[in-house]
Amino acid sequence: MKNKYFLISFVSTILLLFGGTYWFAKYKLSDLVSGVELNSSVNDLYVKDYLSNSTNICVEKKYKLINLWATWCKPCVKELPELIKFKEEYSKKCTFYFISNQERTDIDKLCNNKKFEKNNFFQFEKSTNNDINFFVLPKSILLDENNKIIWQKTSALDSNDFEKIKKLLH
Repeated sequence: MKNKYFLISFVSTILLLFGGTYWFAKYKLSDLVSGVELNSSVNDLYVKDYLSNSTNICVEKKYKLINLWATWCKPCVKELPELIKFKEEYSKKCTFYFISNQERTDIDKLCNNKKFEKNNFFQFEKSTNNDINFFVLPKSILLDENNKIIWQKTSALDSNDFEKIKKLLH
């Protein structure tokens, strides 16, 4: 009887291992977790600026770098100075949106503590697109002039990522 249960457990484990390996090979985990599908379009993404003005960022016909972040996310906060520096260098070619789904008071508190300009940071309002979610942070998404997702990363950006974005903007 003991051997029967052992055999069933062993076979079940092998099936789960091979099934899981096949599933992860077929689907990239980062795409599944991030919810972002390359070449899909973002049609509506409403944010509030630091004065609580609401705007749909998809109206603008310009490249957009969207960075989804939170004040409690250490990698998010750590990459913000580099992103702001990158924004200063590439603001003529691309509009930058640092978007949090937190309360404005939390965003403003971080801005005050880190001496960030509040006008760089936006509060998520709504989106009709499932590609914009806050399940895993930080997340950066590059949209072309037609709001098509041409690049994305779910984790903190490094120097290689900034180089990729530069090439896509040229």
